[in-house]
Amino acid sequence: MTSPTSTERVGIGPTFRRRFRQFLLACLVPACLALQTASSASALERRVAFLVGNGAYQRVKVLGNPVNDAVALAKSLKDLQFQIELIRDVGHAEMEKLERRIASFVNNDTIAIFFYAGHAVQYRGKNYLLPVEFTPTRPTDLPAKSLALDTILKAMHLGGAKIAIVILDACRDNPFGTADEALGKGLALIERIPDGARSRTETLVAYATEAGLVSYDGSRSTNSPYTAALISALERPGLAIEDVLREVRLNVREATNNRQLPWFSGSLETKLVLRTEQQLSARPPAGAGMDLPAVHWRTIESSQDPGDFRNFLDLHGASPLASQARSVLATLEAGGAADPLPEVLSPRAEFRIPQGEGGELDALVKDCDIVASDDEDFARVADPVRYGLVNTRQALRVCTTDLARDPDNPRLKFLLARVLEIARRYEEAREFYRMAADDGYAAGMTNLGAMYRSGRGGPADDTKAFELFRKAARSGSPRGRVNLGNMFLLGRGAAKNEAEAIYWTRLAADIGWAKAINALGNIYENGQGLERDDGAAFARYQTAAQLGLSEAMNSLGRFYEEGRAVPQDLTQAVRWYERAIAEGDRFAPYRLGRLYLWGKGVRADTGRAVALFEMAAQRGFLDGFAEIGKIFEDGKGRPRNIERAYFNYRLASLGSNHKGEAEARRLDAMLPAEVKERVEQEVRDWQRHNL
Repeated sequence: MTSPTSTERVGIGPTFRRRFRQFLLACLVPACLALQTASSASALERRVAFLVGNGAYQRVKVLGNPVNDAVALAKSLKDLQFQIELIRDVGHAEMEKLERRIASFVNNDTIAIFFYAGHAVQYRGKNYLLPVEFTPTRPTDLPAKSLALDTILKAMHLGGAKIAIVILDACRDNPFGTADEALGKGLALIERIPDGARSRTETLVAYATEAGLVSYDGSRSTNSPYTAALISALERPGLAIEDVLREVRLNVREATNNRQLPWFSGSLETKLVLRTEQQLSARPPAGAGMDLPAVHWRTIESSQDPGDFRNFLDLHGASPLASQARSVLATLEAGGAADPLPEVLSPRAEFRIPQGEGGELDALVKDCDIVASDDEDFARVADPVRYGLVNTRQALRVCTTDLARDPDNPRLKFLLARVLEIARRYEEAREFYRMAADDGYAAGMTNLGAMYRSGRGGPADDTKAFELFRKAARSGSPRGRVNLGNMFLLGRGAAKNEAEAIYWTRLAADIGWAKAINALGNIYENGQGLERDDGAAFARYQTAAQLGLSEAMNSLGRFYEEGRAVPQDLTQAVRWYERAIAEGDRFAPYRLGRLYLWGKGVRADTGRAVALFEMAAQRGFLDGFAEIGKIFEDGKGRPRNIERAYFNYRLASLGSNHKGEAEARRLDAMLPAEVKERVEQEVRDWQRHNL
């Protein structure tokens, strides 16, 4: 990491004219990426990105990931033909220059991105980015000692950018340690263009989390949850930028157990696709298939980093693809791959091998394990990385490299398959899961079975899924046993057999896996294949809840609320719902919201109920909107408002909530056409940001 006062730039500045001429020259060869979006934008549009990563703070909490977040995203954007200005651990004096630098490097044809990772504070409705030497004395010092975000937006507009995108992975807690009503938690939502800015610039502002909430710097990872998800989404061709941000929201929400909900504000008239299918370089020959060199090639084919192609040649020099790799490498080097971006932090930089360097674990644990281990792989050898937080750009490079060096390792075949699946390269994922399964790796069997069951990467086939789950179950895999039990329970791939379902689920539960214990509780509660037994269900939920499973905590809340298996105890119900909410459960806010609405076990509080219903909906359980609709229709705790009732019923109907559908149809006849159209536009806006 650089010193707190140092800065480092790459791309724009003294070398810009030279690099732009080289870029135009490079575009004359097939290996160059096209600069064409899905809109009518010119192929010669300029793309510039300013990235700031502040982590080495002197007087507030040091942050481990922002610098690496900025470097990793810079590499991703460089592949998309952005000219890069990267500044690391920037002080106030350098921050003050940003406004002028940005304004001087954008024009009418520019797509401009500004990314910031580090400490930021909301004060009096404005967002301030904190320099690394910032000293938290008085909040009133913020305007003079930090950088107001609206100056960045204004600079992009005054420079005449065609499209201005601001990305903030920077929602942090109050660094002052004192209460001040003018200080907001997290960042404020920017809804309008700053005074004096040019309104013709299309603008989008993306936040790592909802306005007023905080985001996470990341744990045991070299990237924050938001940046990891963003880089992965940018790897997918054909997505408009709004679709990229929706995918980021979904992945971060699920991976953080609903604790962090990314958001974006603004809209673009232009459909901006940063990576199109046409941007990919020459494809491998048709016969290249899905062997490791072909998968590795497809991973790096749009890269602008010569190091990717040197590594490919080191690993696959005898491959038929080597000649293409040499050609691309020569083009990049001839184009002047000067001013290289700094290296992304090695996965091992944050991983501590207990045995130390040179021990058995050091040899066993590969970089691929560190960046891609599955939390449901019981043979993993490193801490897991949840599905939506895998940085697929990094992980694909690391895992193809590790597997090339150790080609008979079934665990590495499984991990590469997992990353390919996350990257939605499903056919390739199936192939490498098959290799791992053929080698007897149980997690490969279960994941391949899940792909056959869902039809990802090829035709759905319950019979093949069943056989794979059975092999995994017989090898001792708890997940394989639960999946096999579920197939027997539903009669998929084999005749329905509830006794077998219970047997395999119980075996998995006996191992102590929380999800299996909870599944067994569901069987007892629903009376599937045996007599319904609320007492046995309660005991299983209690055990799974003690192991930290949020679904089980919510079930305990239900049992205490309804007086099932135990005397009714609303205080205990509230306690378990609150614990489930803290763990990210999406149903518990809905159930606790109803208790606040009715005043059961808590003092009646319609405002709190509405907030909980909204939380349930934001976490994916849209039934919460139906409850809010009824509150507005009945005028319970707030003025009656049929328009707001209709709006919330319509949102509930998006989740196939039959009550919401029916109530929206009923109110439809009561509202004037212009009101309904206004509400429908609101519904479309909500869908655009959330679904």
